[in-house]
Amino acid sequence: MVVGYDDIPFSSCLEVPLTTVRIPKKQMGEKAISVLEKKIDGQKCDSQLKIPVELMIRQSSLSTANQE
Repeated sequence: MVVGYDDIPFSSCLEVPLTTVRIPKKQMGEKAISVLEKKIDGQKCDSQLKIPVELMIRQSSLSTANQE
């Protein structure tokens, strides 16, 4: 099993398409700006932020029995 991270467009174009984790870059950037603004204003902010990701299952993580 091979799994990548960041779901670059090339992942789905390989001979065996790569299973990968898709991260919402726009949402991550928006949260980063929000935290930065709060810190600049002297406000407290969460020490951890959770951003949901999506697993893009492709052939690189399927068993050989499923690829036939």
